Order: sequence, then structure tokens, then C-alpha cells
Amino acid sequence: MSIDPLVGLGTVGIGFGTVGIIALQCLASLAVFGYFRRVKSTPGFATVVAPLVAFAGLGFALYLAVEKFELLSGATNAFVNALPTLLLVTFAAGACYAAWLRTKRRAHYLRITELMTTTPQS
Repeated sequence: MSIDPLVGLGTVGIGFGTVGIIALQCLASLAVFGYFRRVKSTPGFATVVAPLVAFAGLGFALYLAVEKFELLSGATNAFVNALPTLLLVTFAAGACYAAWLRTKRRAHYLRITELMTTTPQS
């Protein structure tokens, strides 16, 4: 008795999405900490401790989700269980591209960052 391929794909997709969301939340907690350090906010629980505790907890959850991906996805295939490494590869490729833009095409990089930091006028 085998599993329906679409059911298997669905569980793997949900597992992969879960790992991605945990990774994004982990990075967001670092971004919150970095933001409050950059604006020189008064150190406190909400600006230092909470983001770092969140980063540690989410980092551990991410480790567990990647380490036990076969339990999360329900798949026993080695290729499928290697899918979380795609998140790392994609993140590294994006970081390298951003570094290249910042050094080689500075005007384009500044335009992108300007678009990301300005609020639309309504």
C-alpha cells in the first residue's frame, strides 16, 4: 500500500514551508535587535532581551525542524529530506547578490534600498 503522490507532495510542501517560516521569524528577531541597536534605543527587555531570546528559541526550533525533517514532512526519501538545504543555498545566493550589487552597481542598490525604506504617500 503506497501513499498518493499528491498527498505526499502536500505534506512535504507544508513541512518545507514550516521550515521557511521558522527561518524567517528567526531572521526577523535578529533584525529587531539590530534595528534597536542602530537607532540607539534605550536598552531594555523589549529591545534587547526579548529579540535575543526569540532568536535563540527559534534557532533551536529551526535546528530541530531541519534535523527531524523526515518527521515533519512524513517522507523517508533522502532527496526530499535534503530540501531544507535549499533554504540555506537560496539565502546565501541572495546575500551574495546583495553584496555584489552594493559594490558593483551602487546606484541600483541604493534605489532598491530607497524603495524599501520609503513609505507611499496617500
